[in-house]
Amino acid sequence: SPSIVSFKADKVKVKPGDKLTTTIEVANFVLKAISGSPTNKAGEGHYHLSFDANDPEKTYVAATHEKTYTITIPGSLTPGKHKLFAYLMNNDHTKVTPEVKVSIEFEVVDD
Repeated sequence: SPSIVSFKADKVKVKPGDKLTTTIEVANFVLKAISGSPTNKAGEGHYHLSFDANDPEKTYVAATHEKTYTITIPGSLTPGKHKLFAYLMNNDHTKVTPEVKVSIEFEVVDD
């Protein structure tokens, strides 16, 4: 079954506006480029990056098939500890079932 073997970020402390680069490794799942008219196929798709308790199907920061991806920390994230989740998604942006997710913790600090 699909799994996320590894999910890492290049920083543990960031300020709003900073770049955070993540790397992901998956198993039993093919990361495919997102298409305009997606057809679901078992064992392939992409992943969404989502902060904290946000719904990865609705409120995500990124949708990508790239194994290395850089996001910008939004100004709306309050200072303190946060989690960045990676969810495996089907081609049509619905979550893979059963759900496959991992998270990393990072801290937003003031200037």
